[in-house]
Amino acid sequence: MPWDKAQLWVGYISKDGDISQRICVAGGDPMLVESPSEPKWSSKGELFFITDRKSGFWNLYKWSSLMWHAAANRIEHRNEVVSIYSIDAEFTKPFWVFGASSFDFIPTNGNNNLISCSYRLVVVITRRFMNEIEM
Repeated sequence: MPWDKAQLWVGYISKDGDISQRICVAGGDPMLVESPSEPKWSSKGELFFITDRKSGFWNLYKWSSLMWHAAANRIEHRNEVVSIYSIDAEFTKPFWVFGASSFDFIPTNGNNNLISCSYRLVVVITRRFMNEIEM
């Protein structure tokens, strides 16, 4: 299928169009079968995407690329994928359904990214909890 062995990469694009400092965010580990999809950057510069790693269900994840190292007083690069909320359900439609967007960001005045998801009507707060909205 087209999503088998899919990979998600990030990198820097120069003015000349050259790509450097490429990092495979998801799908590059041969020991971890997954199919990442729908990558989106938040207004805070964080990369969110849907993948089926570990659970086999397409759930929402976030890629953390930088970390403040207080003891050394500097920023360190890392390549860490963090589950935002795990549930035994799909947060996306099948890949043969075109034009679908399974999640998006809701603008706020605070420091949180609020995310709307298509599994059911919920508000996901990126600190790993979810509030269901009764219909």
